[in-house]
Amino acid sequence: MKDQEVPVKKNYETLEFWKGQIGSSTDNLNQFHTSGDAIEALYRDADRAKRGKLESHYAILYSNTETLLPILFSEKPDADVRAQDTTSIPAREAAAMMEDFINHDLKRPETIDAIESCVKDLLLPGMGTMRVRYKPFFEETEGLLAYECIEYDYEHWKNVRFPSCRRWKDLPWLAFRGLYTYDQAKEEFGKKKADSLEYNYRDTNAPKKEVSDEAFGYAEVWEIWYKEERKVIWYSDSSLLQEPLDIEDDPLDLDGFFPMPKPLLSCTTNDRIEPVALYVQYQDLANELNDVSTRIRRIVDNLRRRGVYDAGFPILQQMVEALDNQFVALDGFTKLHEKGGLSAVMATEDITGQIQVLATLYEQRKQIIQSIYEVMGYADVLRGVSDPRETASAQRIKGRFGTLRVSHFQKEVQRFIRDAARIAGEIVANKFSPKSIALVTGVDIDKVARYQEILQQTEPASVIIDIQTDSTVAADDIADKEEMVEFTRAISEFIAQSQAMYDALGLRATSELLLVMLKRFKMGRDIEQAVHDRVAELAFAEQQAKDSPPQPSLDEQKLMIERQKVAQQAQKDQAALQVKMIEMQLKEQDQKIRMAEIGLEDERKKTELDFEGLRLAITEMATIAEAEEPGNQFVGV
Repeated sequence: MKDQEVPVKKNYETLEFWKGQIGSSTDNLNQFHTSGDAIEALYRDADRAKRGKLESHYAILYSNTETLLPILFSEKPDADVRAQDTTSIPAREAAAMMEDFINHDLKRPETIDAIESCVKDLLLPGMGTMRVRYKPFFEETEGLLAYECIEYDYEHWKNVRFPSCRRWKDLPWLAFRGLYTYDQAKEEFGKKKADSLEYNYRDTNAPKKEVSDEAFGYAEVWEIWYKEERKVIWYSDSSLLQEPLDIEDDPLDLDGFFPMPKPLLSCTTNDRIEPVALYVQYQDLANELNDVSTRIRRIVDNLRRRGVYDAGFPILQQMVEALDNQFVALDGFTKLHEKGGLSAVMATEDITGQIQVLATLYEQRKQIIQSIYEVMGYADVLRGVSDPRETASAQRIKGRFGTLRVSHFQKEVQRFIRDAARIAGEIVANKFSPKSIALVTGVDIDKVARYQEILQQTEPASVIIDIQTDSTVAADDIADKEEMVEFTRAISEFIAQSQAMYDALGLRATSELLLVMLKRFKMGRDIEQAVHDRVAELAFAEQQAKDSPPQPSLDEQKLMIERQKVAQQAQKDQAALQVKMIEMQLKEQDQKIRMAEIGLEDERKKTELDFEGLRLAITEMATIAEAEEPGNQFVGV
């Protein structure tokens, strides 16, 4: 009898493999975590109690963060879902259904809060992460699916682990840290595995004073999404465990596998994914700013009106302590006047030098702040600062420069939301029941099933999910009005030249030029599909015109109309002549019929006369025959 073969475990099925992977990732990100903790503490000014009375902290980090935050994200995002095949009505209806569903979840307050938290993490520690979750709900009695939804969950930047890698798309695995109480672990993994966990979690990277009592009594469990095998592994570093808590096959069937878009990253290099906080770029200037502010505070604290006076005039002390517009009575006023007045009996400390130093320090602080703004690319216009001596063109140039520097992060925020919305769209197409989709979108449930088949098509994708440009930033009413005027003028000019362009370039090139122009305007998106439809109609009509015989010219058409009129008149005359001829024939036939009827009457009368003569003749012959018969003879007497 052969020995029973023991199955060999793969690396991802062993605790040792993931202990090494998670540990190596934590070591790689340790400097980032330490820096992030310090920056967040600086933002909160957590060390205020430790500072001396005359030490100053200039809140430049808070100012920069609160300036950039509403510039990067301040409005609810609008998903824009388009069908790849614009001529397919079902594909366009499926795209509209998906757009309604995604916007329903994107505009929820919980989603907006999660996005704002990610943007703040981008500006402070340097990395913002958000996870897309599929949440089914079941009936308690029969266990049937009752409802499904998408949740955009904010993930704290210290709860995410990934290995050192150059490109996010090449990432082999991604892990999320979860904290479980005993009851939660028992419900999730069973009693046996819950008993094997160690409930002693403590964040070793956070300062001790920031660790609350709630941080104890939890087991640290890592949910690892292993892309190479498309598996999800639950791992915990517990000495009592012999194997991972659980291993599950790909639960979402996503193209990119990971349930999280590429994080918002502040400063990265091409050699590896390791974010660096924005504050690091001007940290030395910020420290110098604090030093200058501390010196200013100390000098200001030392600036007091001090001096000496003649002991023979003790009442001068009362004058020094007097309030505004208060006068002090002096008995020896004449004696004071004889001595030369107040300037002769008292003298104040000269603080001119200190005031000059203070003015220099104030100017130095302004220069340091300006240097920080130059490093970060904050234009004055973005901070609401304007010089009345500058022209409107100069201010537009400064605003344009500042916008160029900030637009990179604006696009990153939009990309981040778009990728999250695409993940949500895949989950809806792959996992949701038609009933759940119909409840959110109001689409008929029979149509939903057909639309899901279209949305599940991936090669090529049936629809494209995007986030409308500028939908996540605050609207500029003046800019919107200017764009409306420019848009209207551009459309009018294009229409005026469209016939000439059509004659020279043809329908396809002219329509492509129009679509390119529409893409430059935000409001152009709304009419792109209408333009596609109109172009399709014109192309169809153009093709029909090519297939049909050539059309005559205008003069030829007029001549043809005249000829048709003449022909129609001739036909009318011919028809009238034929009617007259038929009437004459009918009259002639009627006359013949009448003549025939007269002839028949004469013949009838003649026949009747002939029959009467014949009868008389027969009668006469019969009489003669009887007379000649012998038996019938009579004798006269």
